[in-house]
Amino acid sequence: TPVKQFRAQPIPDDMFDHALGVPEKAPAAITDAKTPNIRKCKRKADDIVEAQAKRVALENAEEHGMTPPCNTVVQPFDLQTDARGAVKVEQWKQKLAAQEEADRKAKEFLARSSKTVYEAPFVPEPSHRGPIVPDDVRLNSDVRAEKRQEFDAMLGEKELENAEEQYRRKIEDEERDREERERLRASMVPKAQPVRHYRPVSVRPSERPLTKPTSPSFSDRITVKYQRGRTPQRT
Repeated sequence: TPVKQFRAQPIPDDMFDHALGVPEKAPAAITDAKTPNIRKCKRKADDIVEAQAKRVALENAEEHGMTPPCNTVVQPFDLQTDARGAVKVEQWKQKLAAQEEADRKAKEFLARSSKTVYEAPFVPEPSHRGPIVPDDVRLNSDVRAEKRQEFDAMLGEKELENAEEQYRRKIEDEERDREERERLRASMVPKAQPVRHYRPVSVRPSERPLTKPTSPSFSDRITVKYQRGRTPQRT
């Protein structure tokens, strides 16, 4: 079989100008975000329901020969809180104005008049009193110092007496301990004791008869045996 020869196809000229086979994607429009007006829709529904209710009530009134009800006229509320609030606001405004006026006056510069410029200078007058003679002053600090010295001297005497008393007691205790040691040392020296003579003891035979030995009755059989009419003899 003849071999099929490969022949290359020419490349289209428009391939180099733009892409082929894939269409261009059109740009999507930008979404305009809006909040849904739920209150408006609800208000419209309420208005429709209210209108239908009024129409039905008017038809029923005409059928029964009744006067249709008139619409309610809304009047503003006259609350005491509003009156009190207005009074409070007015008082606060007056207080604020007074505070601003006081601050403004406090900032103003008020110079004081100089009296020394217009008045005569000070002239000292001679004294008619005699010379001052100092007196012997006894201060409380000196009195307290003397009392403190006397108190310290008394404390020193008491401490000296206590020291002498302690030294005397110490000497007495040492002397007492020395005497006690000498007495104990003297009492520990061994001394010979004389032989004691007691009253002589004379051994004589007993006049009592000999004891007859008997076995003790510890068994229950002996008790049962003697319960039948015999009484055991115990010694």
